[in-house]
Amino acid sequence: MRVAIAAVIPRLAVLLAGALVACTAAPPKSPSSSTAPADAIGTSLPIVPPATPTITERDARNATAPPRFEVKAPKGAPGSSL
Repeated sequence: MRVAIAAVIPRLAVLLAGALVACTAAPPKSPSSSTAPADAIGTSLPIVPPATPTITERDARNATAPPRFEVKAPKGAPGSSL
């Protein structure tokens, strides 16, 4: 039984090290996160919601909701419903 445990420990250490490296790697950049000028936002589809701030409050009773994201038609647009 001791021989089997001694053989498993190095494999487990390598597996845990690989998982740690995979979790700490930077996420890939998405093409939709491009920085567009403020006047160009909403001129093309899909409309990407703004990035929400990271949650830092641990207690839900003290947390506040992020600002609501609403898609509105531009001025002078014909009457249509979304």
